[in-house]
Amino acid sequence: LVSRKAFLLHSCSNSSNFTRDIMKEYKDKILKFYRENKRMPVYEEVMRLLGFKSKNSVYKLINKLVKEGIFEKDSRGHII
Repeated sequence: LVSRKAFLLHSCSNSSNFTRDIMKEYKDKILKFYRENKRMPVYEEVMRLLGFKSKNSVYKLINKLVKEGIFEKDSRGHII
């Protein structure tokens, strides 16, 4: 797993391959959680799973994944 600092540095330099790779890694970890637990993780679980330090970072990531059509949210904002 790439450190959050490295992620931010590469994101700022518009490295689309890096961003695509890290987003795939995040998606794969969330889907692995789903396969193992038969449910999608809540934001706090995603935070721990991906090594984020805040739920706000998770919120932004999930919104990006939703925008890209990778995940969806229900009416309560939970990942589906």
